[in-house]
Amino acid sequence: MDGNGREVLVSDGLQLPNGLTIDYISQKICWADAGSEKVECIGVDGDPLTHTTVFAQADYPFGLAAFDQNLYWTDWTMNSVFSVNKNGALSADEMALPHGGTGRLYGIIAAQECSSGSNACASNNGGCSALCLPAPRGARTCACPTDARGNEIPC
Repeated sequence: MDGNGREVLVSDGLQLPNGLTIDYISQKICWADAGSEKVECIGVDGDPLTHTTVFAQADYPFGLAAFDQNLYWTDWTMNSVFSVNKNGALSADEMALPHGGTGRLYGIIAAQECSSGSNACASNNGGCSALCLPAPRGARTCACPTDARGNEIPC
């Protein structure tokens, strides 16, 4: 999370990726791309052989969430929430939209049991005075927040 040790898992074919989620059941990272109108996934190890298009007819997918055997996304063109099982079969059920708001459906989350785990920031904020960012190999990076203009706020 601190940006060290980053790896590019997918770069080809991306146009306007919006939603991003981790599917812990199938160990895949999935994204919604409004430019290509697709919902796609790849194994968390980045193996290109695991790169699949789950659904190729999403109008303008924005937010994305994984839950059980389905992926759910918000769609700005259709102004609705859609779901598809991980094998690509679109659900016939559209979800009722919440009242109010701006008319745009942004993020979507699926509440489920949290997976267990630990990192260097889990106890006492990692000893950081402001932000604690987990880093590779059990390390952590302490950081200070920034304001709306990107200027660092002293810790």
